[in-house]
Amino acid sequence: KFWCPNGHPQSYTVSTLTKVERERDLLRQQMAQKDDEIAEQKKLILKNYRAKILEIKKNVKLHERAKAGLCLCCNRHFTNLERHMGSKHEGQAKQEALT
Repeated sequence: KFWCPNGHPQSYTVSTLTKVERERDLLRQQMAQKDDEIAEQKKLILKNYRAKILEIKKNVKLHERAKAGLCLCCNRHFTNLERHMGSKHEGQAKQEALT
């Protein structure tokens, strides 16, 4: 605050236009920050989906190999794969069934 020569108190006030401009700039910054957060979340979701797709593809390949009679543990061909998995790889077969 300051006083004019006649003793009246004076002060500089921020014009309405300046206030609106500052508020506009603040809102633009907040919007840009939210846009960045959204983009980061999209990247994370996409990364998780890609990992899940790769896991599913791997499981499909393993099941196709098992259908063809190939042991998933030692890559040998067996006519009766179910009997082989039960007798030779019982622990691993149970573990695979749980996951």
